Amino acid sequence: MFQQPPDNTRIPHRLDGPNPKCYLPRLNTLTGALAVPRPFKPEPLMKLRHFRYSSLVALLLATASAPGAPNILFIFSDDHRHDLLGAASSAIQTPALDSLASSGVRFSHAFATTAICSPARASVLSGMYGTRNGVPTLSGPLAFPHATFVHDLAGAGYRTAQAGKWHLGTTPQAGGFHEFARINSNGSWFQRSVTTNIPGVADKLDGTFYETFMADVVIDWIDDHVATNPSQPFLMWWCNQVPHVDGAKQYPDVKTDPGNKVKHTPEGSAGGYRAFYDVADMVVPGNWADDPATWGPAGTKPGYLATSRFVTNSVTESYGGTDGYTNPDPGVRNATVGEDNVQQHQLEYHAAITALDAEIGRVLARLEDPNGDGDTADSIADNTWVIFMGDNGWQTGHHKFTSKVLAYEEACRVPLLVKGPGITPRVEPKLTLNIDVTPMFYNIAGLPAPAHLQGRNLRELAENPATPWRKRFYYEAVVDESSLDAEPHDAIRTEQYKLIRTYASRNDAVNNTGITFEELYDLDADPGELINLAADPGHASIKADLVAALEAEKAVIADTPDPVAFNTPGFPGNPGFEATPFDSGWTNTGLAGHSVPGLSRRRPAR
Repeated sequence: MFQQPPDNTRIPHRLDGPNPKCYLPRLNTLTGALAVPRPFKPEPLMKLRHFRYSSLVALLLATASAPGAPNILFIFSDDHRHDLLGAASSAIQTPALDSLASSGVRFSHAFATTAICSPARASVLSGMYGTRNGVPTLSGPLAFPHATFVHDLAGAGYRTAQAGKWHLGTTPQAGGFHEFARINSNGSWFQRSVTTNIPGVADKLDGTFYETFMADVVIDWIDDHVATNPSQPFLMWWCNQVPHVDGAKQYPDVKTDPGNKVKHTPEGSAGGYRAFYDVADMVVPGNWADDPATWGPAGTKPGYLATSRFVTNSVTESYGGTDGYTNPDPGVRNATVGEDNVQQHQLEYHAAITALDAEIGRVLARLEDPNGDGDTADSIADNTWVIFMGDNGWQTGHHKFTSKVLAYEEACRVPLLVKGPGITPRVEPKLTLNIDVTPMFYNIAGLPAPAHLQGRNLRELAENPATPWRKRFYYEAVVDESSLDAEPHDAIRTEQYKLIRTYASRNDAVNNTGITFEELYDLDADPGELINLAADPGHASIKADLVAALEAEKAVIADTPDPVAFNTPGFPGNPGFEATPFDSGWTNTGLAGHSVPGLSRRRPAR
């Protein structure tokens, strides 16, 4: 009989692989450089549509299955702000995610430890902060690729697969996935190359909406798995690109026709997801009133932010329309110049999420009916944990900002839904982190948590709201990244307060020196983070306590033991490749500089 480990069990990382005593040197990417990765060699592509390949998987899996262990479907959306679920706001339509929320736990105060695409992914895979896992900013390789939770689940008999966006300098195979269908970094919604070792998966989108294509991959993979090896547990890691903007800083409009999920034109007209919304219903954020002209030494925000890409991109890029948020034409629905474009940008953001929700709904339905024949006798829903999470948030005019990275709520707070056997539906307000998902994966699989994990077992809180839980957490963005234009900073957040510190350099961030700006917000009284209390004498003792907490949490993270390295049989080492922020080789009409036919090609409804 399949048994769970005792609660809170923590042991060193698995020692049953080859060379179990091989410890990797301690890595701190705040002060040390990463090794140069070996050149990446593409895997062979297969182009057949339908597949049955249990014999291939049998060769890849080197250990016995764990019969009775639950399946895991992890869905990771991109730049998805915490409030953009129908279950949390009537402003957006997400019926599939609302259904998931109503049958599981919605964690209303979930956060990314670093609000950037690559670090968020690395943190869930490793269960560690970016300064410890090797990916504190964009695109780097994992420092300990063989210490991902995926490797451990594979070693315990799970069949592991990845589908969708991949934004790390470590390949999926090196990270523990037997099978993969990956699209590197960000870019076009409708024309991209697909790198895969799954027979039957095409090597390019060829006009099909990104999320429809990958939903088909997930559906077919689950269908095959249930048909060929239903007793073996699986992990499916499905990463979306929606609602991340493409290289032109735009969101897609997609046809709603289930059999023709391609680019919809003219954008906003009937037949596309944007037509679900009225721009007049889009609410301009309350903290849009934050004025960059008042930032600086005596202001509410660090002065550099006023001229950073967080503000300038909202002027130079076409966010919501010509000239972005500083649209020179008078507002039609609002008197304030520019607010029409803020509303339009939000409409496009909402519509992209609704388009994604439709694809999530198709996948969730196939857990109930894996082969789609209308008979639920083969349902795996009752033995499958479904976890939906955003990698980080997104600012749409909040403080006049776009993008994420920063420690403000709209950037680092994310949606998190958990549904599993025995879970009683509710909304849970305790402070949760993306690194709390990793210990839960170990627990679901019946494995003890390795000692290097830095999060809590989220399953305990999901199952029991009385579980003692953290009252504060540390936010980390201490490695400056020129393309993101954020100076080194970190934060401590409690249930009521947030202290943010900006540093002169990376080394200063390590040593808690060179502090150039401090921000203190009372989130109960000021949820929009507009009133900086850092210099207020009446909050001096609160600030002192928060400073001590920040430095204590940072020290614990630095002192956590490194993982023990082991090699899962059948997996490569750590081949690296360049994971650039945008895949600029493709546009929404094909390869850059070329015309690619097939934009109107229909795919069968699934």
